[in-house]
Amino acid sequence: MLKALKKPNSKPEAATKFLKRYDYIDALRGIAIIGVLLAHAGLYSSIAYPHWLQSFAEINVGPRGVQLFYVVSAFTLCVSFSKRKNFEKHTTLNFYIRRFFRIAPLFYLAVIFYLWQQNYWTTNPYHFSLLNILTTFTFTNGVSPAFINNIVFGGWSIAIESTFYLLFPLLFYVFTKLKTIKAALIFTLIIAIAMQILRLYLLTIPMIQRNPDLQTYTFQFFPSQLPVFLIGIVTFFFMHTENINRYKKFMTFFFLGIAVLMVMQIISPFKLIAGHYMYGLIFGLLLFFLSKFPVKLLVNRITIYIGKISFSLYLCHVAVIYWLSNFGLNNYLPANPYLNFILRFIILLGFSSIVASILFFTVEQGFISLGKKIIDRHEKNSPSYTSVAVRTW
Repeated sequence: MLKALKKPNSKPEAATKFLKRYDYIDALRGIAIIGVLLAHAGLYSSIAYPHWLQSFAEINVGPRGVQLFYVVSAFTLCVSFSKRKNFEKHTTLNFYIRRFFRIAPLFYLAVIFYLWQQNYWTTNPYHFSLLNILTTFTFTNGVSPAFINNIVFGGWSIAIESTFYLLFPLLFYVFTKLKTIKAALIFTLIIAIAMQILRLYLLTIPMIQRNPDLQTYTFQFFPSQLPVFLIGIVTFFFMHTENINRYKKFMTFFFLGIAVLMVMQIISPFKLIAGHYMYGLIFGLLLFFLSKFPVKLLVNRITIYIGKISFSLYLCHVAVIYWLSNFGLNNYLPANPYLNFILRFIILLGFSSIVASILFFTVEQGFISLGKKIIDRHEKNSPSYTSVAVRTW
């Protein structure tokens, strides 16, 4: 049976130490949001990308940043959940409370702001229906191609993440019941192939073939993204499996098989394993590598801090782009598209980080503390529970 983490000492100081943060996790979040900002830095610009930036955009670096978020999210939720269940009485209930207060308040603020920015309260030019707004507020907008991404720019990923939160305790339980890391890898591979076959089938439907938005939806909707989350879960169990050396032979053949699949992906028109699953695997390996070797180029004070404010940064940066454009601050060196893009990115990152820092230390931290107080109240009678003051996952 796959093991989670060992049970900690129930003393307060032991629990606090047990729930420490890891710099490489925040750094990976920082790298992910930088990728998203790089992809979006060209919005609201009349100046074309340089050729190399057009090629860069063609690999969909923005969505790849989202997949990195997904892998890291699944991994860190496993770390937190496996630790907390050893000294919390209501682990699953507390999980949902933490997730709600972690994302909902700031997301609700973003929904209200973007509705205002898009003149909903006056002319409603985009014709947002009450059902559209209701599904967005309840994180169920991911079930509709029309609603998934049309109020909060990039809100599709938050809807999908929320669906994963809903299923996470069940998925974690399923993985703990798998007997070996080999079984976990095979299970994830089967799910990935099944989800890709589903997507390929959907893309053969004439109505979807004629509608680019529906084609995009087959990428964004939860079944398509589920294997990426599973890669994060597998990475957690791989890193916490005892006697991992006994799997060396299997792991060698597994990754050789993946390499062969990647080559076949290039030379064959039939894509059995989706590109975002391949990136998810690469990100899982990167997570494992940085946990052992946190190289300064990737894990440093800048990426760590950007990672800490990454959720606020994700929600506010498109608004910053919009207002920079409104004030005519979107093009700086029109005669030099290379330097123009670099300046756009640096200024976007700078202004967005200021706004995100304010949101992080007020809205995010404030509501995380409120959620913690609610948990403390109903856990206070549990003999092994201790209130942890530090911010954790």
